[in-house]
Amino acid sequence: MWKTSCSTARSTGQHPEEDGCRRSEVLVWSCLTVWVSAAFGTADPQRFERCFAAVHQAAVQQFPPLPNALALTSPRIQVHLAAQGKPLPLVGEALSQLAEQGCRRVVVNSLLLAEGAEWDTLRSQVEQRRADFDQLILIPPLLTSRSQTCAQTLDALFPAEPGLTRVLLGHGCAQERIRLMLRCRHS
Repeated sequence: MWKTSCSTARSTGQHPEEDGCRRSEVLVWSCLTVWVSAAFGTADPQRFERCFAAVHQAAVQQFPPLPNALALTSPRIQVHLAAQGKPLPLVGEALSQLAEQGCRRVVVNSLLLAEGAEWDTLRSQVEQRRADFDQLILIPPLLTSRSQTCAQTLDALFPAEPGLTRVLLGHGCAQERIRLMLRCRHS
């Protein structure tokens, strides 16, 4: 599962802490033990590779000496991908394994686009394991619902057009909210 296990990285000197952590803009990040990207995912293995795995690889390339893993928030997606030859752990499983390996510092990078039920699940999984680590950092979704930046980003991506109403939905949206939005659209 891990590109380099925590214990192997320490014993081979590949671990950034062994070098006293290089001074750079990413000093805090380069001193961390493991990078975990967390995604809801998709049951299509090819789409998973093009989307989530590609984003994960782009992130870990910024910190090449760090052991890293890609984990899922959805047990249903985990089962679908495993059945198609792409076994991945759930976030809680990945964190348990890291704690058992003796890893002390972990960054969990959310690959979720926005807050919702999956974000709440991910936050809960991370909080349940917080005591197992000296440092456990959870990076929030790209767009947060209470953020002015979110509104500006969406305005830039989807400029207003007269007579056109757009409703953006994603995994984790409550069904009642979806029905309410659709009712508003038809009124």
